[in-house]
Amino acid sequence: MDSIALVVERAGALAREVGSAVGSEAFSLALAFLGCLMLVIGMAHFLRTRYEISLGDYKPSGTACMVVVAGSLALAGAFIACVLLG
Repeated sequence: MDSIALVVERAGALAREVGSAVGSEAFSLALAFLGCLMLVIGMAHFLRTRYEISLGDYKPSGTACMVVVAGSLALAGAFIACVLLG
């Protein structure tokens, strides 16, 4: 989590230099929230997978993780565009 916080802080500092401090805070909070959400989804997925393996009824799925990852990448792309174009 420390490395995520460092990246978010540095990205916020870069955006503040460009001039969009309010947008920077919103993007930083959204990325931090998505990171925490990914940790919770990953833990739930691990526990469910471990339980299914112990029952002998494992069916792989990663849809929820992929949705969060895609959302995070889209948000990061929007942040980069905002910083470069703003």
